[in-house]
Amino acid sequence: MRPALSKDCLLDMVLICKKMKKKILLGLFVASVILIVVYAIAPKKKVFHQIYASFVGVDSCHYDFGKITKTGETIEHQFVFTNNSKEILFISDVIAGCSCVSTDFTKNVFAQEQTAAVRVKYSPSNKKGTFRKSILVLLNDGKYYLQVSIQGFIL
Repeated sequence: MRPALSKDCLLDMVLICKKMKKKILLGLFVASVILIVVYAIAPKKKVFHQIYASFVGVDSCHYDFGKITKTGETIEHQFVFTNNSKEILFISDVIAGCSCVSTDFTKNVFAQEQTAAVRVKYSPSNKKGTFRKSILVLLNDGKYYLQVSIQGFIL
């Protein structure tokens, strides 16, 4: 038979359990906060190449600058997209495969029969010969994509 515990001993055990419970809850809270912060600052994966946006009309998927004589100047072209679907679209990102290509795009949404544009700028900077550059246009956070390209010949 076990000896009976005194009231003081039982109260001490209850207090110790409460303190341990508080420490455990505080530890769980701190761990949760750390996970939330890490998730918030971690780079988000973009969804790429899910569905080709065949329902978006493009004035031209390819633009040829032809022969370029001034190598120090930036050249540019604007691609215009028309939404031929009933879904509301927005350009979420434009990705160029080269640092010599910069882009700017319409930030607002475009509904059915409305248009959006992507301006592509190419900086040849003393390069010579033929160039071909592809530009990936992501719509609705990467749910849809389009691809356009530019080319030319630098004299």
